Amino acid sequence: MSALDKVALRPLQQGDYGPLFAFHNDKEALFLAGAGKPFEDEAEVKTHFDTVQQKGALVRAILFEDRIAGYAASFMRFDKQEISYWLGRDYWGQGIASRAVGLWLTEFPPTEIGLFARVVDGNPASARVLVKNGFTAAGRDRFFSDIRGAEVEETLFKYGAP
Repeated sequence: MSALDKVALRPLQQGDYGPLFAFHNDKEALFLAGAGKPFEDEAEVKTHFDTVQQKGALVRAILFEDRIAGYAASFMRFDKQEISYWLGRDYWGQGIASRAVGLWLTEFPPTEIGLFARVVDGNPASARVLVKNGFTAAGRDRFFSDIRGAEVEETLFKYGAP
């Protein structure tokens, strides 16, 4: 059995909010993502995920060897279904995100309009995760990044339908 066979997705559970709080407050991770903000505490993390799920987002914990390694989420933005993912730093560079996105695509196949993802320039590892899973570059966008204090560029990726 490969180590990547130990990657799994499951609904969030109460014990996940502590690690997610730590992962999401990593300043380097926030900078690479170009978006997001540090959370004040675990309660704010739980409130955030409860709120996005109530608004229709699908969220799953990413597990590695039965420990929470991060999360993946899918939601509507700009009339497109998007996927995003976040891993704790200890789980970077091991293929876990690539495996988790692959599992997501199997468990939640894209609709007829496809599935989209965004990667801020300067985060090539995240772009590789998408390309390994069959996403292709489909455009460019810009937005103001609070965490960077400047406008940033990003690549829009697409999986599925033309």
